[in-house]
Amino acid sequence: AAAYGRLDVVKWLYRSPNVEAMACAAQNEHEDIVQWLFDTGREAFASGEVSLEPVFLGAAEYDNLDVIQWLHTRYSGSCGTAVMDAAASHGYLDVVKWLHENRTEGCSKVAMDKAAGNGHFDVVKYLHEHRSEGCTVDAMDKAAGAGHLEVVKWLNEHRSEGCSIIAMNCAAQNGHLDVVQWLHANRTEGCTSKAMDGAAENGHLDIVKWLHENRSDGCTAAAMDNAARHGHLRVVKWLHKHRSEGCTMRAMNHASLHGRLNIVKWLHVNRNEGYCTADAIRNGHFDVVFFLRLHREENFHRCIPTNETLQVPLELQQWLLANCGEVLDRCRFESYKISFGQFMTRT
Repeated sequence: AAAYGRLDVVKWLYRSPNVEAMACAAQNEHEDIVQWLFDTGREAFASGEVSLEPVFLGAAEYDNLDVIQWLHTRYSGSCGTAVMDAAASHGYLDVVKWLHENRTEGCSKVAMDKAAGNGHFDVVKYLHEHRSEGCTVDAMDKAAGAGHLEVVKWLNEHRSEGCSIIAMNCAAQNGHLDVVQWLHANRTEGCTSKAMDGAAENGHLDIVKWLHENRSDGCTAAAMDNAARHGHLRVVKWLHKHRSEGCTMRAMNHASLHGRLNIVKWLHVNRNEGYCTADAIRNGHFDVVFFLRLHREENFHRCIPTNETLQVPLELQQWLLANCGEVLDRCRFESYKISFGQFMTRT
């Protein structure tokens, strides 16, 4: 009720001081409810029996400076460092400034770390110039991972905390080639095989190529496994041609599981790590199941689920019963009519 601004309902339901309701009202800018709940529970708040820190925090997270200022004039308790941390994290410079100028709790290193990670450059600079808490390596790591190159450059020039290997690993994983290149040229932390693994998993072929040509960290079989899982065939092909790590049976398994028929076909022709018919069946990928049955018949039946309840499209159910009935005799099928959403059961 407080979250939706229903003061009448709040009054009807009220039994005792309710900080959670006040926080919800603060988050949703229902100042009248915050004020009524405060006035009604004033005795408990004044005695320190109930802390209003969650209310300050809720207001800070949603840039509700009016509520913070109103509470400030009426509540003598602490609001904690988490309030400025939250305002900085969300980029609410007005709240950060007011808290700095009017409150004594300050913030923690989390404030600059999260402001940097979320790209709030103005907040980062303000904290640097007006506060003494500083930051940690998380600031540059998170900024790099999110692609905020200008923040990364500024931290490198004006702060001494530096970064860790997480910076380049995450920048590569998230597709920020400019950040990867800058870190490579200007920092010494480098990266690990997780950089190329992550870039491959997310389909960032340009970064995979760049890392291959400019760094020696390499990758693991997880690169091709996860590229196959997410359907990045160009990445799979490139890794196959230019890297020696190969893949594991997870590549075909995950491609089958997610219905990546183009990946399944390519792996069938070019790799020999194995596959899993069962996952394709369980997830109803008829085209993948049919391909595996047609091209890898020698192991097809061995990988069919047994003694399970399978919920698959009716078309696949009928095909399996017609072609693999002797293996499926202990399976129970559940399918549904898509038009009505009604389940039909067949044993």
